[in-house]
Amino acid sequence: MNPEITAVTARTADICATYLVGGFSGRREVGTRRYTQPLDIFRTKYLGPLVKMCASAEAGDSKAINALHKVIKTELQRAKWFRFDGKVYTFKINSFDTDALAYLMVEVMAQVNEK
Repeated sequence: MNPEITAVTARTADICATYLVGGFSGRREVGTRRYTQPLDIFRTKYLGPLVKMCASAEAGDSKAINALHKVIKTELQRAKWFRFDGKVYTFKINSFDTDALAYLMVEVMAQVNEK
């Protein structure tokens, strides 16, 4: 049975972050290390406006913080499934814990910050 994610909480925040901004799974020493790409929105033509939004959010701009919350919530609510580390997760998200959403914001900001 596939794990189903219905809420973004401390328990599900890591897999939600990986869905949004990518990450590694598996183990290098046994040759199963794999990289999952971030969503297109975090690596294509949208990156420029997101960099500005994240910079403003980090500076405390409430409009930018709300906009970034909306981007994260929208992308996770649009998600249907995600294959990661040998499991298929299904998404049917209907609630977001405040602390977990703050964690996801940090992860997104780290992904889109200019290098």
